Amino acid sequence: MPQHIVVRPYNPEYPSLYKKEALLLKSILGSNLLMIEHIGSTAVPSLLSKPIIDILISVRDLSLVDEKKEEFIANGYEYLGEYGIKNRRYLRKGGDERTHQVHIFPSSSSHVLFRHICVRDYLLSHPQKAKEYGDLKRGLAIQYPYDIEAYCDGKETFMKELENLAFDWYQERIFLRKYQEKDLSSLIRLFQETVTNIPEADYSFLERKAWSENIFPEKWNKSLKEHLSYVALLEGKIVGFADMAFDGYFDRLYVAKDYQGRGIATLLLKRLESEIKGPYRVEASISALSFFIKHGYRIVKEQKVLRNNVYLRNFQMKKD
Repeated sequence: MPQHIVVRPYNPEYPSLYKKEALLLKSILGSNLLMIEHIGSTAVPSLLSKPIIDILISVRDLSLVDEKKEEFIANGYEYLGEYGIKNRRYLRKGGDERTHQVHIFPSSSSHVLFRHICVRDYLLSHPQKAKEYGDLKRGLAIQYPYDIEAYCDGKETFMKELENLAFDWYQERIFLRKYQEKDLSSLIRLFQETVTNIPEADYSFLERKAWSENIFPEKWNKSLKEHLSYVALLEGKIVGFADMAFDGYFDRLYVAKDYQGRGIATLLLKRLESEIKGPYRVEASISALSFFIKHGYRIVKEQKVLRNNVYLRNFQMKKD
């Protein structure tokens, strides 16, 4: 039997239903879990919605999730693999009258993770837009009570507009300012947390450990003051930083692990490039390679660099 699409008023029990399920999922995923969030319409008070708890999860290693397949099934979930979206694991519970949906992504899919969180936070802050969305869903549910494809197609244009509004709203809240010496300890902590959480597929535990411990605070402070250095703040919290020497050498660019994929790195890069003339040079990690290619940098050569007696692969890159 096809899924029955029912749109209902907000239920104040939704947060507790999410918390209960989150505890179960945390116990199954263990140390592989990086982030778990309540997303979708049931995460927005006052928003009309299908009574389904949507849960977004980020993990270190997607293959370790697959190893837990039988445990998920034993706890009432259908384990449906990618289910049409690359690098996702999709799980659902409740049969035809669905109660829960779980979307699991690796940390490298930060742009996907951010899209869901950004839309949720935008709707929380814009009740009129949430009402418009709820009214649209109610009308579509009446029109297509057993046709989920038509229901989703009917939302597509609105959702694209909503995602663009949410992204612009989020970036407007990010404030860039120049580095101050008082920032140093926060930047070092952000750097270490970010490197430690780089995917295993890019760098091994020993490589990440050597990299994250390769810290000399006095040298960092000296170079950050000598370079053009900016920090990115969101609601007063430092969520990223970058610095460039005045000869165009891009020294550091790091964004906190929970804020990646949100356009912060791009804002920092564009600010530095707007104030220093090229050509630009950077030694990009495996994890940052695609970001710099996207922004016009080309690979000059692959190399190995020594960090705390451990060799790490990275790439010399240039942008004219």
